[in-house]
Parts: sequence; C-alpha cells; structure tokens
Amino acid sequence: MTGSKVTVLADGDEVAVAEAAGPDEAFPLESGRQLRPGAKVTAVQDVSGESSAPSPEPAIVQRQPPVLGRVGRRSQLWVGGACFLVDGLVPGATVTASSTGGTYHARSDDGTAIVYRKPLAPREVMEVHQSACGTEGPIKHFPAPDRLPPGFASPVVERPLAACQTQLSLRQVVDGSAVTIERRTLGQTLSGCFPVSRGFVDLETALQENEQIHCAVELPTGSPVASGDFQVGPRPPEPSVVGDLCAGATSVRVTGLVRGQRVSVLQDGVELGFLEAPGSTFDIPVPPLTAGAAVQIGYVLCGASGTTQRKWTVGPAPTSLPRPVIGGPLFECAGVVRVTNLRAGSRVQVTSDVLGGAPLGEAYATASEVDVAVAPLLIAEDHVSAVQSGCGQTSQPAQAQPVRRLGTLPRPVVQTPLTDGGRAVRVIQALPGALLDLYVSDLWSGSAIAGAPTASVPLFETLPGLRIGDKVRVRESICDTTSDSETVPVSPVPPTVRFTAVLHGQPQRGHTVTIDRGETVTLFWRNENSDSNVLDPGGHRVGIDGQQPESPTSTTTYKMTATHAGVSRSASITVNVNMPAPPPPPPPPPPPTATASAIDVTNCHVERRTVNIWQRDRTAGGAWTNLGSLPAQYDQSGNCPDGSPFVVNLQDGHQYEFAAVDPENGNCGGRSDPNAADYVGDCSRSNLGVVQGSRTAPHRPWQVS
Repeated sequence: MTGSKVTVLADGDEVAVAEAAGPDEAFPLESGRQLRPGAKVTAVQDVSGESSAPSPEPAIVQRQPPVLGRVGRRSQLWVGGACFLVDGLVPGATVTASSTGGTYHARSDDGTAIVYRKPLAPREVMEVHQSACGTEGPIKHFPAPDRLPPGFASPVVERPLAACQTQLSLRQVVDGSAVTIERRTLGQTLSGCFPVSRGFVDLETALQENEQIHCAVELPTGSPVASGDFQVGPRPPEPSVVGDLCAGATSVRVTGLVRGQRVSVLQDGVELGFLEAPGSTFDIPVPPLTAGAAVQIGYVLCGASGTTQRKWTVGPAPTSLPRPVIGGPLFECAGVVRVTNLRAGSRVQVTSDVLGGAPLGEAYATASEVDVAVAPLLIAEDHVSAVQSGCGQTSQPAQAQPVRRLGTLPRPVVQTPLTDGGRAVRVIQALPGALLDLYVSDLWSGSAIAGAPTASVPLFETLPGLRIGDKVRVRESICDTTSDSETVPVSPVPPTVRFTAVLHGQPQRGHTVTIDRGETVTLFWRNENSDSNVLDPGGHRVGIDGQQPESPTSTTTYKMTATHAGVSRSASITVNVNMPAPPPPPPPPPPPTATASAIDVTNCHVERRTVNIWQRDRTAGGAWTNLGSLPAQYDQSGNCPDGSPFVVNLQDGHQYEFAAVDPENGNCGGRSDPNAADYVGDCSRSNLGVVQGSRTAPHRPWQVS
C-alpha cells in the first residue's frame, strides 16, 4: 500500500525497511546486509496501525552461480534507438553496454534491465555483459542496428480507455522509440523511451471521462509519428476472477484492475485483506480458501467503493497435482523452459540444482503447458526441474533435465510452403530457448523465443501478411552464436473451390446429379482466394461466387476453375439426363377369330376318365355352363375316338369359350366347375380358344387328350 512501512525479512531476519511509494517497488538492502543462498524472503507491511500477514509464498534466494553467463536481448535494435531491454540476468546484477557510442549501465531487479543510451548509430555494435557478486560475465556482441523503413509502425493506445485508469497500455511501438503522452486538458506531458513494442505508461493522476489523450511517437529515425487522439470513456466494468477457484488456494488471480486502486477479496462476505493493484491483472495473496465458499472482489475506484455483483464459488481441491514434465532438450543460454502436463491455474516454478534448488523463473499456467522465462539464462551442466502448486498442494518435482553445452548447432529451417497472406512463419529444427528473428525480404519483421524445436514467429502487428515473391529467412541467436536459415520464397495460396448443385430446392451431395429431360438444376459456387473464375462448358468468366440454372438436354459435365497467381484448382459436377422412354410399339393385330357352326368334342383322355364339357357365351355375357359329361371314347383295341362326338351347336354371331374339366383329378379338390377361382391348371384338362358361331361354317373338331 502506498505510504505503508514495508519490512523485508530473510529467514525471519530484517534486511530492508522502507516506506512504499507505490503498489510495487524495489527496496535496497540495509547497509551491511547480504542475502544468503537458500534464504526464504518474505515481507510484511504496516499501515494506519494495521499489520499484514507475511507473504504466503516466500521467494528463495539463488546460490551464486559458478560462472556468470551471457545476457539475453529482447529488443530489436534500430538505427536511432535510445533504449533496449536485456534479460536473462542474475537478479541484482549490473549490466554494462559498451560501444563507440559510449558505455552505459543499468541495474537488474528481476533478471531484466532497460539500458538507456544515446541513439544508436549505423553499424554500431555493442558489447554487453553483466557483473554480480564481484564477478564479470562474458561479453555478448549485439548485432548492428537495422535501418527502419518508412511507414513501418503505427503505434496505438489500447482501448477501451476508461475513466479512473492510472496507466496507459501501448502497442505497435517501435523498439527504442520515444513516446510522448499529452493530457492537454490538464496541461500534463509524459515522455519516455519504449524498449519493446508493448508497454505501459504510468499516469500522475487518473483519467477523466471525455478527456482527450494525444499520443506521439518519435521513431528511431527521428521523424515524429502521431498515433492519434483518443477519448476517455466511462468507468471500466467491475473486475473479475480469472479461471476457477479451488479449496486450499492461497492466491486469487483478478483482472480488470486499475493500477493503484484498492482491492480486496471477500469470502462469504468476510474481507480477507486488501492491497493496491500493481497492474491490470494480479495474483492477490489470501489465506487458504474454503470449499463451497462464495468469493467476491471489493474495490475502490475514483473514490467510490463497490463489490462485484458476481460471486465465484470455490470448488473442491483435486486429489493431487500431476508431476510436470520439462520439455527438452535444454541448452546453455536458453531464455525459456517449456513445462507441460500442468493444471490450468497453477503456479509453475522452474528450479536449478546449480543455484541451490532455487527458482529460475515462475509463471501462471493458463493451459496444460507454459514457457517459463528464466533468470539467469540456463547454465551448462546444470540440472533443471519444475514444480507446480495450487489448491494448497505442491506436485512432485519434474524429472530433472540436464543443460547441454551448445556444441555444433544445426541451422534452423523455415517450414514450407510459405503462402501469401500468412502472418506467421513456422520454424523447425530450432534450438529451444533461442531468440528467433524473422526477416522478410531482408527487413526485420518479428521475433520470438523458441520454446521447443518447432516454433512459430509472428509478423510484427503493423506489417502486411506475406506476399508472393517475398524472401523469408530466420536468424537464430543464443549465447554469442547466430545461425541463419536458408531463404525461402513465398508461394501463392491455392484457391478454394466450393461447387454444388441444387435440385428441387435440395443441395445434392457428391459430384453427380440426375435429372429428367426438361428439368432444371442450379449450380452454386463460392470460391476463395481466386482472381479468375471460369465455368465450363463454354469458358464463361463468372464472379467469385454465384449461381446459374442449367437445363441440359443430355448428360453434361460442368467444371468450375478458380485461379490465383497462376495456381488453379477446379471442381466438377456431372448432370446425368434421363431421356424419355420411346413410345411402345403398336399392339399386334388380334388373331383371326375361328368360326364354326358347331363343335364336335371327342374324349381321348389318356387315363380314360370322363370329362365335363363347359361353355361360356361371351357375347351374351353369360357364366360358365356345364353342357354334360363325356366318357372316354376308347374301343376294345384301345383306339380313340370310338363312337360319335359330343356335338355343341353354336348360335350365329356369338363368341364362345370352352373348357373340358377333369373332376377326378386329385388336385381339383373335388371341384369340377370352371367358375371356381382355381379351376385353371390341373383341373382344366383342355381349353378351346374363342370360337365364333357361324351357320355357314363347318363343324370344328375338339379332341380332349
């Protein structure tokens, strides 16, 4: 708390006492005091007669390293740049940068340091090293600065700007440039050098609603570029808790804070303590949380106090935290260590055997893996482990991984293909922990620290995406060694073709559709990343998306071809057309109807059985009529027919049908009536076709066999 008396303790012994001038501060040790390796450092504060509890998570003092390592570089160096950021330092070390432009010093409180200097000259190479505990570290040669091209950056103030803010967040700032903030309403002007592209500006007084903020950035080239005027909006929304809460947790991560505002954590309405927020997101230390309790955030902003409407419920603690895994391999001078197998929301610490088991760095895990920045940079022959803590528990340490010496390094490889419009370059065969600088057509275009052998380097925010013809390479830097990849050209992104057919209002699947002749099918297309779109047959140039009805008279294949920068992709749809069936041939002429004046029936049944003679007069529409029975007509010698036929006289002009029924057939079921539905077949011994009666025609014989 601003104005509080802060006492810093090492293993319970007082080593520093001072009044806090802000929510976070570095305190010098009392005269004659030194921190001992392995000591646990905590702090308490007293304000208005009230004393805080000691820090719940002590910091462990690192053992003096056997040798001081080289420093790391986090800033891109531009001609005219007036400051730069160094990392990977021993906490408390002094960094020295020497060149033809002079010698400059800075002190590291947390393993990083900003070095302020006069503007860098072309081809100026700095020699940078650290010193601590009476020991000088080896020199690292920083690269000569690049020339900044016109229009490289357009710095902006992060929105929304809210009343009561006491800090501005800027991004897209050129490393090493001078930033000036004018609050014209209040007559205040703030200025300073930004060592990296993102940073904060602390304000003397809080922002006021509707206030106008003017931000100007002087680029390292010396040309001023105004990023514009920004209007301050109303007060920000209430703060919120990040992630889930669990029983036993000794910190609550809160975001949406304003630097310097008073914040407290309430559990079931009881305040667990209060503090001043050092930034927009902060892990607030608390006594162990209770399962099932409701947590709220109390805050004071612009003189008004409030409590979040939302409540966060404390969940149960897990039975245990998984053992972390150190991603490898590890090399000396690496600036980060990748840790996996984490529980989101846990606090991760990377530890060093050489430094007495003390942490090299720590991070908040937002996912199952995190890259932890380390200070100092990794030391050869060390063994590095990691633990995660949260929910009142601490995991087993990760299996320690050795730190290797560099030796002969493979060149990094830019993964291909690189396609136009891309905003990141993937690098394989990278050295974990190394700095990767991306160059596009020899212009520095972004950087990243590789957390693993495969890494992604994003383009600087203001730069356009990769373009066809760009030449891309990556420079890898670690210790005092650099290695460039092969240069890779950017290839065009093949266009994407989406081509479908719709029939009767229904999209058709696949690449074929069948219609009847005369029907209409509608072709739909929606292409992406294409400069030319052609529909065949016919070679018609069409828009990048559209539709067209088609009524082919025969089977036709339609092809959509999209082209971008000489690269083509196509898709086809075949419309099968069902042709109408030809008309059936005319029926054959009916056979001539037989004529007779009478039917002469004889019975030569092979089994010598009696048959019944049935007749139907079709002209009269009558039913079947039994004309009588006719015994088999065999003589004693077996000749047939023997005797007179059974004569049926026909009426002139009438048409008749005749059937001879075998009533003794076992399959007839005892029926002898052709009116029965099943008389046809075995029951019907013989049938005579249609006969037309004619008195002038002769008799027609019909022999039943």
